[in-house]
Amino acid sequence: MKRTSLTLSLLLILFAGGVASKESEPCQCGSGFVDYCKISGGAPEGTHFIGFCSSEGQRLYGKSFYGNGMTFEGAYLDGLDKLGVITWEDSGTLEGELIFSKDDYEIPSDIDWDKVFAIGQYVRGTITSRGFFNLDGAFVLTGFGTKFNADTEAIWSYQAAHFENHERKKDQEFLVTKKFNDDSGLAMWGGGINNLLMYANDEGEKSVLVFDENGKIDEKIEGWDEASEKEVQRISEVIEEKKSNLDANFELLDDRLKRLRNFNPRENGSRTGKVIKPLASELVRSVQELLSILGYETGKIDGILGRITIAAIKAFQKEIEVEATGRPSEDLLTQLQAEVRKLNNQMATSEEAVSSILPILSTGTGFYINENTIISNYHVVNTCTYISIGKEERLVVNAIDQVNDITVLESKRNADAFLRLSGNPKLGNNIFAAGYPYNDILKNFNFTSGNVSSLMGPGSNISEFQFTAPVQPGNSGGPILNNKGGVVGITVSRLGAKFAELADTLPQNINFGIKVGVLKDILTEQGIKYSEGNEFWFDSSEEKIAKLSRQSSILINCHAKPKK
Repeated sequence: MKRTSLTLSLLLILFAGGVASKESEPCQCGSGFVDYCKISGGAPEGTHFIGFCSSEGQRLYGKSFYGNGMTFEGAYLDGLDKLGVITWEDSGTLEGELIFSKDDYEIPSDIDWDKVFAIGQYVRGTITSRGFFNLDGAFVLTGFGTKFNADTEAIWSYQAAHFENHERKKDQEFLVTKKFNDDSGLAMWGGGINNLLMYANDEGEKSVLVFDENGKIDEKIEGWDEASEKEVQRISEVIEEKKSNLDANFELLDDRLKRLRNFNPRENGSRTGKVIKPLASELVRSVQELLSILGYETGKIDGILGRITIAAIKAFQKEIEVEATGRPSEDLLTQLQAEVRKLNNQMATSEEAVSSILPILSTGTGFYINENTIISNYHVVNTCTYISIGKEERLVVNAIDQVNDITVLESKRNADAFLRLSGNPKLGNNIFAAGYPYNDILKNFNFTSGNVSSLMGPGSNISEFQFTAPVQPGNSGGPILNNKGGVVGITVSRLGAKFAELADTLPQNINFGIKVGVLKDILTEQGIKYSEGNEFWFDSSEEKIAKLSRQSSILINCHAKPKK
């Protein structure tokens, strides 16, 4: 069998398993970045991917999640795992290179090349192995390599030897050491010419151990004679030469891994030109946020699908009695949102006073569009255990649109006034922004004026627009009105410290709103009533518009456990 054919066969064995998920969308590859999605084109069924791929659907750089629980993050060759990190859920982690030729590295003559699968460093439990590996259910050292054991209770700390089928070959030279807790140490040399002898040096106390054919100590001879000294010297030189050759191979590998770490995605269509490492997914980040709201431990909410997040997903899936895949998907997101809504609704009907349960961690703004319906931003409420207005009333989540950052809330009490939804703003229009910025400090309603300065948001987002009316944290979710008192948008964000750091300048009144047309589409789809048009027939005074917006706007309290 040819070397390439063997490698591909081993890859198929390694990556086989799992059934194609019907929950995740297929990757839409086009020489650019794709979020967590299913991938085909040579990959085993059930493979999910986040990263950069070609227009032909082949993976170039990123992280793959296989149906058998294994992941690979790094670079690919012809769509196959090439250089990076392989992680098994229960079988350790290998950082190194797969699919390489004899010309890539200096392959020792005593290694069976046809069995070589990878070169790298393999960590499993407390043991770190370094060298060439074949595949036998897990990665197994083949030929000369080294092992380090971090378990201080183990009978050895370090081995340098020729390995085959998990064990040292007795006819090959080896060195084994043991470091004790009191910093004392024991070193043993053996193998080679007479593999029934082992030479030990225990803190200067030298001895020769004689083994029988069954591997048991038959005799212990105190001290080393001249022949023993020479044999230990010979074994040490053989070990040192082999280790030197291995180190030379790892210099090549380390250089390739270094170049991988410095990989620039711009060459593959990235808009930022920055390395995304580790790769983060907006889908995973959303799943983490919702799991956290429901009380599941996900670790840091960073969009990275690590072991803690996978375990949290599985726990949630078991709780709702669906297959525990541990994988993120749009279906999972829908299920989580339904559970969060159910939790909020349950808490909204509780008779316990809001202030006596969880503290207010953040605030935002909302506004009524009918007697009981309130509009705000999704990001204002997405991490809340529950939401309240005033001192007692809890709000029910009626609908959310994560993509457009809109949430629709329901109140039990009738509003004093509500706002009408006008049309999308036009460039240069005068507008007014209302809300409750820095409420923990200012503790009052804020009303500012400005004009529409652009009809697109960040990244040329046509669902948003830019305006100059000053807003601050806490304004999010508040209404943006025109001269006739009609809503033309929802305040969503502003450029602040992050922009200042990148641009080396302080932004002045660069703020963004969601166009009211987006809100209308969501309300129509959900069957939620609203009134179109403007409050006044003609342009009205700022005093009247300010009074209307104040009567219709509310302070939203986000209750949650304080982050540790």
